[in-house]
Amino acid sequence: MTNDKQQLHAIAERVAADYATRPGVEAILLTGSVARGRVDAVSDVDMTIYYAELPPAEEFEAIKQAALALGGGIYSYDAERWLACYQFVDGVKVDTGHQRSADLSQMVSDFRAEPKVDDLNLHIVLSGVLQGIALHGATHIQAWQRALADCPPGFDRALVTNFLRFAPVAVMREMGADRADYPLVYELMLEAARNILNVLCGLNRIIPPGKLKGMEATLERLTIAPRDIVARMRQIWVLPPAEGVSELYTLIDELIGLVEAHMPDVDTAPARERIGLTLRRA
Repeated sequence: MTNDKQQLHAIAERVAADYATRPGVEAILLTGSVARGRVDAVSDVDMTIYYAELPPAEEFEAIKQAALALGGGIYSYDAERWLACYQFVDGVKVDTGHQRSADLSQMVSDFRAEPKVDDLNLHIVLSGVLQGIALHGATHIQAWQRALADCPPGFDRALVTNFLRFAPVAVMREMGADRADYPLVYELMLEAARNILNVLCGLNRIIPPGKLKGMEATLERLTIAPRDIVARMRQIWVLPPAEGVSELYTLIDELIGLVEAHMPDVDTAPARERIGLTLRRA
C-alpha cells in the first residue's frame, strides 16, 4: 500500500478499535475509496458501525458531542434508527454511520426478494457493503456479502430496460452544442453517463454504485463494456462539446450493440428510434 493508503487504513482501524469495545457493536465495515484502494490527498474515511441494538440516547449524544469536539458535525440523526456524523482524526475527515445489524439484514433480504432499479440510495448502501472491508465482526459482513454476491433474478434485465434511454442526438448537438448551450449539453451528458453506467451494471450483473462519483472504479471491474470505456468516458467531458457529443453517441451505439448481443430478448428499437429523432421534418 502507498503511504496514503496506509495512513487512512490505520486511522480507520484506530476508530474501529475504539467502537469495537462498546456494548452491542456487532460489526464495523470500511467502505468508500479507502476500501476500494483508490485514495489520494483529499480522500476521507467512510465506515459504518452495526449494532445488535442502537445505543441509548445519552450514548448517541456522547458520540455526537465527541464528533463536534473534533471539528466534525452531524449529517442526520434519528434516535430509533440511525446516526450519521463525521469527525477529524489526524486531519483526515472520518464519516461514521451507526445502525442496527438487523436493519441492514432486512434491507439485503428485501433487495433479494424484490430488487428496485431506481432506488439510488439503496444501491449506494448495498454496493458499499459488497465492496467493503470488515474491520470487526467479519462473520456478519461476510454473510451480507454472500447474499449480495449473486444478482437477484430479473434485476439485471430490469436495469437494462429501465436505463436504456438517451436523448435524441439532435437535441444535444443542434439545440446544445451548436447553440453553445453548454449547460444543456452537460446536463444531458450527465444523464447519459448515469444511464450508461446502469445499463453496463445490468449487463455485468452487478449492483450499480448509485452515484457517478468514483464511476471509473466500477467501469474498471466490467468484463462486458465498450472498448477502452474508462478513457473514453473521461474524454467526453474534456473534448470540445461537439466532439464530446459525437464520442458519447459512438459509445451509446456500441452499448446498444452489447445489449443486443448479450440480452437479445431486450427490444432496443425504441432506444434507437429516440436517439434518431429529428427536430424538423422536410
